[in-house]
Amino acid sequence: MLKKLLLIFLLLNTSHFLFGQIIISSPVVRQVFQRDFNNQALVTVTGVYTLAVDTIQVRFTPVKVGQGTDTGWLLLKGSPTGGLFKGSVSLKGGWYSMEVRGLLDGKVVGVPSKVDRVGVGEVFVISGQSNAGGSSLLEANETGSTDDRVNCANFISPKTYYTNLPFQNRADLSQFSIIEFSQLSKSAAIGPTGLGPYYWGKVGDALAARLNVPIMFFNTGWAGASVRAWRESAENPTIGVPSDFQFDNGSINRYEVGYPYANLNSVLRYYGINLGIRAVLWMEGETQNLLNLSAARNNKPLPVTEASYLDNIQRLIKKTRQDLGNNKLAWVVSRTSYSGDLDCKSLTTPPPPPPAPSPIIVAAQNRAIVDPTLAPMFAGPFTDSIQVARLRERDQCVHFTGKGLDDAALAWVRTLTDRNRDNKNFFDIIEPIMADTIPSISLDCISSAAVRLSLPAGYTKYEWFGDNLSRTGGKIEGRVVEVPQGEYAARVTRSNGNIIQIPKFFVRASTPPKAPVVTALGDVNFCLGTSVTLQSSTEVEEPIYEWTSTPAITNLPRTRNLAASREGTYRLRVIDKSACASPYSAEVRLVAKPRPEKPTISTSGSTEFCEGQTIVLTSSNVGASLFISTLYG
Repeated sequence: MLKKLLLIFLLLNTSHFLFGQIIISSPVVRQVFQRDFNNQALVTVTGVYTLAVDTIQVRFTPVKVGQGTDTGWLLLKGSPTGGLFKGSVSLKGGWYSMEVRGLLDGKVVGVPSKVDRVGVGEVFVISGQSNAGGSSLLEANETGSTDDRVNCANFISPKTYYTNLPFQNRADLSQFSIIEFSQLSKSAAIGPTGLGPYYWGKVGDALAARLNVPIMFFNTGWAGASVRAWRESAENPTIGVPSDFQFDNGSINRYEVGYPYANLNSVLRYYGINLGIRAVLWMEGETQNLLNLSAARNNKPLPVTEASYLDNIQRLIKKTRQDLGNNKLAWVVSRTSYSGDLDCKSLTTPPPPPPAPSPIIVAAQNRAIVDPTLAPMFAGPFTDSIQVARLRERDQCVHFTGKGLDDAALAWVRTLTDRNRDNKNFFDIIEPIMADTIPSISLDCISSAAVRLSLPAGYTKYEWFGDNLSRTGGKIEGRVVEVPQGEYAARVTRSNGNIIQIPKFFVRASTPPKAPVVTALGDVNFCLGTSVTLQSSTEVEEPIYEWTSTPAITNLPRTRNLAASREGTYRLRVIDKSACASPYSAEVRLVAKPRPEKPTISTSGSTEFCEGQTIVLTSSNVGASLFISTLYG
């Protein structure tokens, strides 16, 4: 298996970094965000800027006409600091080319950066056994998708997966990252454990065409893994649970500790959190039937009953929701049991029974689907009538081949898209889980050798990854860290164990500029209706000025001097060409005094009088400290 270290989040082009000013960290190429009932998703965009800008904008353009809604340029981040940016945009379902650009004083700086493929659509996690994960036969008609919008997490090698069939730890999701998404081609694997496209390429093509949105598949199917093994490994993650099969000498084989459930658990809590998810597509039952067929052949009691299968799947589903921390996680359960005895093609005497379905297992699956305590649930396809004579294989005559792959794909598509008597289908009924928001990273320049990075409070664990952290094994923990210049990634863990990923970014170390000096040109005690000019001085060449006030005044001009007309405390910081912010200046406190009321004047006599005579003029403003009179001739 090809493992991708968590450190490898984004392959940055060095020349791009040196000469461009925007580097996009997230989303990455072919990342698909789960849409909601309104065909929308909140897409978080993060990255790095390397030149002075005061505005970051983003634009989404459909890859093809009709495959989304052109957004035009939208504000992503105003007044960015520290060289990092993050913003979110509500985006309609579609397949997009995304551009991000920086502006300074309304003019574009440098060249916009671009991600060719980003989607808002449907995200599915496949699970169960090999008729969900793939049989490794790679039949000629086991084709990839033809639609560019069908994607997968392509991070396993089908050629090596079955080297130690099938009970070896194959996918520790803590070592994977949001990086290697690809189109679901013939040669692609649906990670972490899906073997090739199987029939899911055909399912993806049909869904993308009917829904007009991109599709993302993850696959945690595991060859021969029964629902009992899934449930036991979910409830006992610290032990290696026994498989359902024995060696020839009668000894019991065991899964690696925590498996097969660890794959499903990790995908839900990592990718499901960062991309969102519509549902788990579950297909299992063949192994349970095989055990019953083998027992019947040897005149032994059936080991799998309707009650035991139902109990296992009930507990498994509830455990996934408990671990995810979300009871809205939907399951689509196929009605699947068709299987032959082990070595069903052998020439033993008497010959093994032919492949057969199991009403017991299908009845348990149907009961789980309608169990109100398991809602939300949805009935998957009934597959026991598909390719009834599966006799080509080397083992238990269970996997789809040839036309069976087409029929299995069609069954899944019809299940998800056919409308009921209320004219609703799966996508109208099953509420998705939406992607979590990537937390913001704050950057403070310290010196030419180090920067300070910090994440928001409220998480139980903080991890930073980077090549420059070699002294600590490439990783350090802590909400606030001081690190040298370089490339970093981070992730935070919620109290329920869910992991939110902060994609890789580059930070430059630079000495922060000195705090500017602010001087009031005039009396800081001023009259309402007038203003006081706050003049600043700084050693920074062509700085960006950021004024703040308490109480807060929005949209203060980004100018060197500020005409302040409201009472409050003002301070200023400047940002240099390296995106480093200075400390704030000393505060200047302005006090606004009320203007005196308009005076009235009374006279001691008639205003018509002879030369040499006088009258007394009396002002109404008795408490005034200064009177200024004006004589008009």
